[in-house]
Amino acid sequence: MSSFSAALSAMLSLLLLPFTISTALLFLFATMLGITGAMHTLQMIVSVELFGTRHIGSILGVVLFFGTFGGALGPFFAGSIYDFAGSYMPAFITCSFIGVTVFVLSLVLSHVVKGRK
Repeated sequence: MSSFSAALSAMLSLLLLPFTISTALLFLFATMLGITGAMHTLQMIVSVELFGTRHIGSILGVVLFFGTFGGALGPFFAGSIYDFAGSYMPAFITCSFIGVTVFVLSLVLSHVVKGRK
């Protein structure tokens, strides 16, 4: 369950980013994000915790594909939101909402998988 705590901390640090109005808050954001580790590492750990190691190659292939897909399209959508709204705040809010949704779905999936064991 510690990887879920790290994912939650990373998500909370990203929620802090739009409100960084001082250097101290920027350092707090960077520290929180740095302590939680790289997101790709968390993806792998959470995938192993949820599904085990039997089909981990295929599972990580799907997980990393969608992560790469989102990483490729994310800047385009954030730029489009900025062009439309004149601010990145709606893009930060959207990304935060997606992060919260994924975190909740991960917790639900964790309980479903543990119920099968």
